[in-house]
Amino acid sequence: MRTGRGAPPARPDGGRATIQLERVSTSEALVNALTRQILDGSIEAGSWLREVDLAERHGVSRQSLRAALVELVHLGLLQREPNRGVYVPVMTEADMRDLYAVRSLLEIEAARTVSQRPEAWPAMEAVVARLQRLPADVGSYEMVEEDFAFHRAMVAGVGSPRLARAHETLCSEIRLSFVANIREDGQDYLVGEHRELLDVIRQGDPDAAEQRIVTHLDAGLAASLHRITAIRH
Repeated sequence: MRTGRGAPPARPDGGRATIQLERVSTSEALVNALTRQILDGSIEAGSWLREVDLAERHGVSRQSLRAALVELVHLGLLQREPNRGVYVPVMTEADMRDLYAVRSLLEIEAARTVSQRPEAWPAMEAVVARLQRLPADVGSYEMVEEDFAFHRAMVAGVGSPRLARAHETLCSEIRLSFVANIREDGQDYLVGEHRELLDVIRQGDPDAAEQRIVTHLDAGLAASLHRITAIRH
């Protein structure tokens, strides 16, 4: 049974079947399942999450669910409003510009650094290879995860755990608006874009690496802003 795409199927007796979670801690499995539902659009932006309903759907205790929701708020995938609960935030133009400004600060320096560190290149190459092997009918969630896996690998190549943690928080928030862009761009674009970015990094020229990552991030921001404008109108 799928763990995070759409509503669970009804049981023969008319009730709602529970969603089977992965064999990890209950809280971690809930975080994974809800993250997937948020990022694949099953739980839409602006939706409020009801604890009773979610606990019933996933067959878990309210305590486990609350722990998962706290983690999702920490990751930026949910926001909490006092006395009302948690909801999936709707990203604004100001949000996206701010997120990409901070992301650029981190990733530009990361690209410059790893262009001088050949030992960091195989991890990025592995992600590009996985992107190429994705099936033609792959969902948006999987493409988004591999897209950000490339950028995580690039930042991890710097060798700073603190930088990697800061970058991961940004990635969680940016992914909220990224699924629609991925769906429109398609897998071929995704593979080609990251292959070219890696090829430039492998040239060993920090200035060229900076120029290419700036172009890449500018395109991502432009697509996100276009999506926000389209939804607003």
